Amino acid sequence: MHLNWHKLAHHILIAAILNPTLSFTTTTQAQQPCTLEPRFYYLGTAVEKVKNVEAALAYNHSVELDRNTAQFYVDRAQLLFAAVEFDELAIADYDTALQLEPQNPTIYFQRANTLFFSSRYPEAITDYLTAISIFPPTDANLSLANIMLAQAYIANQQYTEADALLNQLAIKGGQSALTNAVLGILQSTLGYAEIAEAYWSLVEDLDPAAAQFFIEQAFNFHERRDFEASIAHATLALRFSNRNPNARLVAYFLRASSQLKRQQDVFTHSDPLDDQQIELSAADATQAIAIDANCAPIYDLRGMAYTSLDNNDLALPDLNTATILDPDFYPTYQSRGLVNRDLGQNPLADADLDFWGNAFSVDLATYWALCGNLFFELGDDRGAMASYMVALLIMPNNLEAVLGAGDVLRAIGRFEDEHQLYTDYLDQFGAPADSEIHRRLDELEQLLGENAALYRATL
Repeated sequence: MHLNWHKLAHHILIAAILNPTLSFTTTTQAQQPCTLEPRFYYLGTAVEKVKNVEAALAYNHSVELDRNTAQFYVDRAQLLFAAVEFDELAIADYDTALQLEPQNPTIYFQRANTLFFSSRYPEAITDYLTAISIFPPTDANLSLANIMLAQAYIANQQYTEADALLNQLAIKGGQSALTNAVLGILQSTLGYAEIAEAYWSLVEDLDPAAAQFFIEQAFNFHERRDFEASIAHATLALRFSNRNPNARLVAYFLRASSQLKRQQDVFTHSDPLDDQQIELSAADATQAIAIDANCAPIYDLRGMAYTSLDNNDLALPDLNTATILDPDFYPTYQSRGLVNRDLGQNPLADADLDFWGNAFSVDLATYWALCGNLFFELGDDRGAMASYMVALLIMPNNLEAVLGAGDVLRAIGRFEDEHQLYTDYLDQFGAPADSEIHRRLDELEQLLGENAALYRATL
């Protein structure tokens, strides 16, 4: 296939550091409501992550809970995990919670889950084992912890341990559907497809809700860009969702997105694309549209798949439909702009790309500025400054990022650098006389003027 490189630029514009589809505009209601809930509707964008960053910041400001209680750190860790970029800080919060309550099995279990989705399987196994050893026999989380332990064993290639544990669970009963599902995973991993299918054939009859368990796993892996694992778990969700159209919709969408993004990662590394995988992504999106034809992100996804296959005749109608269903879902405008550019429709292309570029820059800069605020509040000056610098790279006039970077410089005693940062900003962009940056600059000039020798000695 002859692929024009810019047809995937929507996804690799800011490689490695930035997620190229980040946004958090509020969508207008479609002609008929899309049944995808927001975290799936905005899959791969900043909408839900930003909400969790803001929630974590608000939680830090709350005085309702004593910060010397374990529950404070557990609650904040859950918010940090949901925000995706902060798994290490979430684990640190669980560590603090365990220092306060070292015999709390639920904290071990939740920390193990964070480690599992961060692909730190040996550490997750240790925590699952600890949680299982101290859970009361009647605790509802005990059997689920065993299921997760079995999955961690499989992921860590400890197949003998996984088999022994799962057979023990099958004898005891409880979580029968998930036990059979994971037994199927184990047999499939070992190459015994027929045995795996025999186990999986039991799952939906035992528990029609089993699909949701694997949807949650597929989602968490997708957000952490482990697309292989996301595809595998979304496929299981499809296998178990015959009675649940909404779960089926989400599973098709998750798998289609993961298949396409996996190919985009391949493209980023200059390896040849697999057209068959892209075609599977388009086919899954088609299945999702058959379940709910009112979801702009699904049309956008299928349009991008068609674009990657050099089929603008199919891509353009899908992208047009996405903008009609949700005019505020602006990732579509870049995809459509690139298609129009290929078709020689430069005025249309420029209009779409300008609309996308403006909204993308504002939202992405705001997202990284918020990340900087959270890193700073959690005491990570290096992470905070890196986030603020990313925000300013995207949008140099982002005042929140400038003020945040100033906070970091002041915290580490680099007062003259803080002064220079504000001065440079005002020289370039200006600000009202009563703005915060003028207040800070006046304060710094007074301090530096009165204590110049003292402050320079701290540099």
